[in-house]
Amino acid sequence: MFTLITAGCGSDKQTEAERLYQENLDYVVSDLEFDKMDYSTPDWLTLITIPEKPVLDKWDQLYSQPQIMFHYGEDSTIYIMNMNGTDVRLLLHRDELGKLPAPTGFTQRSNTGRYLLLDYYAMAGTNCAVFDLKNREIVSDTNACYGGAFSQDDRYFYYMDYHEFYPHRMNLGTKVITDVLPNEIEVDGEVFYPEGASGSFFVDDANDRFVWSLSSDIARKQPDLPRTVVFRLSDMKLLDRQEYLPENCEGGHGYHMDKRYFVCGREYATYRMSDPMTLVENSPYDEMIQRGKWYMDSDGRDVYRYKQPGESGMFDKVKYIYKIKPKGSEDYADYKLPGKFSAYLPPNLAGDFDNMDLGVFFPAIPTQAQYQESYQRQLKERKEANNGK
Repeated sequence: MFTLITAGCGSDKQTEAERLYQENLDYVVSDLEFDKMDYSTPDWLTLITIPEKPVLDKWDQLYSQPQIMFHYGEDSTIYIMNMNGTDVRLLLHRDELGKLPAPTGFTQRSNTGRYLLLDYYAMAGTNCAVFDLKNREIVSDTNACYGGAFSQDDRYFYYMDYHEFYPHRMNLGTKVITDVLPNEIEVDGEVFYPEGASGSFFVDDANDRFVWSLSSDIARKQPDLPRTVVFRLSDMKLLDRQEYLPENCEGGHGYHMDKRYFVCGREYATYRMSDPMTLVENSPYDEMIQRGKWYMDSDGRDVYRYKQPGESGMFDKVKYIYKIKPKGSEDYADYKLPGKFSAYLPPNLAGDFDNMDLGVFFPAIPTQAQYQESYQRQLKERKEANNGK
């Protein structure tokens, strides 16, 4: 159990941030020195406070740091907050949606931030909706959104559903849904039928390409032939059957928060949109926030920080764990886990995001000197409590 160590931290001159920092550090020191736990990545508690009447988030708000969306409460309300757990705002409530959001489901913001893709509970399992955060209305409601992807300009939404397992495209302005592919596709003399031959799809706006992945059955029967068929996105002209994506993307892919990158497979193989066949890295967690610097475990609701050159901290990696602090509670046992995390990179930060220092929004990684001060103080307190022994 996580127990905050508060001894020696009661100075009235300390700010709340300083007090929490010392409590976290004392906990880490107590674990390693007195409880003899063996770990190299310390947990660092980050408290989330949800206001009684949270402000409704503006879809086009300018943010100072990346955002995290999460569900919480009996109504599975969707909130949004700064990456460091501050400034919690309301994104979408069950009453406005008219449906109960699924707290373990997938939540994604579109490229401009206007649209929210989410799962909700239906009569049998979960369904999928796209909610317009500007006009505050549902614009798409379907039984599934396999491969759900927004175009770069947020004009279109692409997806596949249960009943018609081939790519659809919705015009988000008119709400008109069309089939992306024709009923029959002839490639090198062979005819394919999308309704039975679709595996997944890939939308490459930047290069004006729509990539259709053939089903795994076809890939197994034709192991020497390319698994993907490429079209020109702007007019859907058939270009060629060629290997456009890595083999581990055959079953589909996802996008990192920074949508210049997409991810495939259980090892979180990460590729750059501009060079889809070249592996960037196998990310250690499902969400790569900044390559080699910051990552997120969406299901675990944890953010991981890797020490960078020039930082003086003694740990190479820190795990920030997030807990919701109920009003009036000071007991860790009362703290609650938020729902599954979904990261969002606001458009106003995307331009020079690689060079953005996210460390300024978080407590500094403890130094060896700070660690030793905490250890000596706690050691002294323990000896005094045991009559000097």
